[in-house]
Amino acid sequence: MALIAGKTILATGGLGFLYRYTDNPSDVKGEGIFMAWKHGATLIDMEFVQFYPYWLVHPRSFDIGTKLFSLGAVMRNKNGERIMDKYPAKELETRDIVSRTMSLSETVYLDVI
Repeated sequence: MALIAGKTILATGGLGFLYRYTDNPSDVKGEGIFMAWKHGATLIDMEFVQFYPYWLVHPRSFDIGTKLFSLGAVMRNKNGERIMDKYPAKELETRDIVSRTMSLSETVYLDVI
């Protein structure tokens, strides 16, 4: 029996490892998305890629994630206010909350003192 669907949501995983700086696992390269595209699927909303924005690129490249935040580092705005203060897990919140909160700040500073 064949079923005809007007629309189909394909959940195959992400493609976050395609970015140069990411916390996504090395096997998250978008193979499922590519396979769907190769077979004629129309892809929409492809700009929504999620990852923790905790990657220091200067003076050297490394993931600062839980390493610094578990030791007391915080993110502050240009007024010195902690931007993650209203969330229970603070800087260790989920990717979407951290990214959204950072995007609402004009400037984000890393306070490691």
